[in-house]
Formats: sequence, structure tokens, C-alpha cells
Amino acid sequence: MMTSPVQTQRSSRNMATGFLRILFLVHILSLLSVSVHSFRPGSRSKTLNFPHQEINDGIKRIRRSIPTENAASSSRSRTARQAESSADDSGGHGIQVTKFDLNDPHPELIVHWAGKGSDVILCLTRDITQTTHSASYVYISEDYGATFTNKSSTMFNTSPNQRPVYDRFYSSKADERRYLFTDVVNSLVTSTEDFGNSFSTFDVPFKPTSIYTHAVNPDIVLGMDENDDLKRLYISMNFGGTWGLVEQDVKSFSWGVEPWDRTDTIYVERLEVDGTSSVSKSDDFYESREVVITGIKDFEVRDDYLFATREKAGTVSAL
Repeated sequence: MMTSPVQTQRSSRNMATGFLRILFLVHILSLLSVSVHSFRPGSRSKTLNFPHQEINDGIKRIRRSIPTENAASSSRSRTARQAESSADDSGGHGIQVTKFDLNDPHPELIVHWAGKGSDVILCLTRDITQTTHSASYVYISEDYGATFTNKSSTMFNTSPNQRPVYDRFYSSKADERRYLFTDVVNSLVTSTEDFGNSFSTFDVPFKPTSIYTHAVNPDIVLGMDENDDLKRLYISMNFGGTWGLVEQDVKSFSWGVEPWDRTDTIYVERLEVDGTSSVSKSDDFYESREVVITGIKDFEVRDDYLFATREKAGTVSAL
């Protein structure tokens, strides 16, 4: 994709916040295959390319490797020597390491620490490829990893009709005690609002492949099945208990960014019948909406800027 130096196509002042928001519109001559590092929810952008950014949700995936006996023995020896050396170098004030064997055969582990000031760590074990015959288990530590309790049976009891197969879990941005566990196989979500002391399981009217929690209100969650032919976007106002349709034909969506947007602002890029996209925004969960731009190829919210691309025959320019 070739462009001239970027200029602003238009700027608008958010009357509610008083902050200036700039929309960059890039005209492109043809759609080229580029290396895309786009983390917008929904379909990936083909014409917007940004520097790689890690998603800072604190959730880590670990896949089991099975070393040979000699390699395992060598690895244990190296680890022991490194630990001893670290303690000596720090005058006895090295990193404290604890070990707890989950005795779980699954090849993948998803782990999350609740955050600064908390001793809670959550672990989900699962198969790499999941089916109706798969099993997954949830372990929670309340002593910073010294011990873990298997919470799976408690969670399964909240779904008497079918045993959940958890794909992953999501932490609430607004309340560190809250987590949503998603079951893509059976279209279920299991929620906890108290670090796993209690759970509730709910049917979901879509396969919850993507969940996005609200930055301030812990009850509000956006969800989507990124493989849905109708590309429907849903919202829950009670932390996964019930879901309502926001929009369909959704190519991408994004929460707004304060202070340039209101707390509840949502941007939705929608596919149109002519193959282009239109972008709207809403500050009231799409009870009403404002059109931002039409006739584009891609759109993305990036910090204090809005970026869009539009195909223009014969010229390559940025307006």
C-alpha cells in the first residue's frame, strides 16, 4: 500500500468531553497483501498495518513439551544450579519459587494472576483441539501459587444438562474478582464475581469466541462469534447472564478511548451490500447512533486517533 504523507481528512471535537479527535483517511490504489498486526475485534484489517503490540490482559498460554529423559535430567540440573546462583548473587534475597503439581494430563495451560495486591492465581487446563468429548479443568490458588484447588466439579454442577468444555477465560477490567469462562463447543459461559468462591453458568445465543469487558462497568460485556456468517455482535448488561443483539454484518468493533470518547462509546464497522464498510458510533449501546464515515475498506481505533482506508481509482493519496 503506497500513500503520500498523511494528512488529516477531518477533525471533530467531542462536545461531551471537549477533546479533539482526529480521523485519518488513507486513499489506496489497490489492495495489497501486507503483514497485519491488528488486534481489533472482528475480522482482521487487510489495508491497515500497525507496529506489533501485545495484548496486555495478563493471561498467559503454556503448552506442554515432553523432553527426553536425558534432556529432562539436564534441564533439572541446570535449573537447580541457576536457582542456587541467583540466591547467592542476591545475598539470600532471591526470587521465591514454589512448586505445586496439578497432576493434570492436558497439554495446554492458561494462567492469570489477579493483579497487584492479590494472592489469587487462576489456571485452566485444556486440549489444544476441543470437541464435545473433551474435558477441561479449572484450578485456583489463593496463596500466590503455593497450593491450588480444583474448582471444576463446582463449576460443572452449575450446568446440569451438559458438562462445559472451557476454551479460555476473561478477566474483568473493572473488577479483578470477576472472570468469565467461555465454552465455544456448547455455547455456554460460566461466571464468577468472587474469585471462584461461587459460579453461575448461562446459555449464550452464539459461540463466544471473542469476549470484551467494559473498562469501568463490570456488568457490561460485548461478545461475538467471529465465524458467524451473519457477523452478529451481542451485549450483556449482567455479566453474561443474558445477551441482546447490538448489530449484525459487523466487520469490526471497538470500545471508545477516554478522554476522547465517553465511557460507553462503541465503534462498529459494518459491511455494506456494495462491498464497502460504514462506521458508526454510539454512546448508549446503540439505542441511537452517529455515522462516522462511509465507503471505506478498513477502520481501526488506535489511542487518540481513528484510522480508515478508502480505495480510489487512478491516484494514491492521503487526504
